[in-house]
Amino acid sequence: MAATRAKVLIVDDEKSITDLLSDMLLTNDFFTVSFNDAELAMDYLNVNSVDVILVDLILPKMSGMEILEDAKRIDPDVEAIMMTGYATLETAVEAMQKGAYGYLKKPFDMNEVVTVVAKAAEKHELKTLLALHQASKSIFSSLELNELLRNIIEQVARVLKADESS
Repeated sequence: MAATRAKVLIVDDEKSITDLLSDMLLTNDFFTVSFNDAELAMDYLNVNSVDVILVDLILPKMSGMEILEDAKRIDPDVEAIMMTGYATLETAVEAMQKGAYGYLKKPFDMNEVVTVVAKAAEKHELKTLLALHQASKSIFSSLELNELLRNIIEQVARVLKADESS
């Protein structure tokens, strides 16, 4: 696991599942936020960033696939792990095609959950480091002050996923 604690969002309509996962991940040095309501989870994602999302496929009001799609639209670099008690090859393939990092079948092997979340968090961190590396290469590719300043502003906006910067 990286030096910084990965932030994991857990979404499942069963409180016992979110509590179990949260406790297990906290024990393994992850920071967790959990919701038993998909709409509240999406409200949270619209204003907060997370590294990894653990989401149940079948939820009231909104499916786990919809959460996956919306989360990827909000932050393409977020890693999502789908959970289900009704695993099928079709849903696993669909989840992967929509950008899911992993797919876990209930009941869980808790060691597997921790391992998959840790690997997803590591992938997220590597994406962030790659973006910073690319930004630094771009920034230092110019020696002219005005171009350098423009590059810095563009790269900061890109890395921070800001719509605008000045």
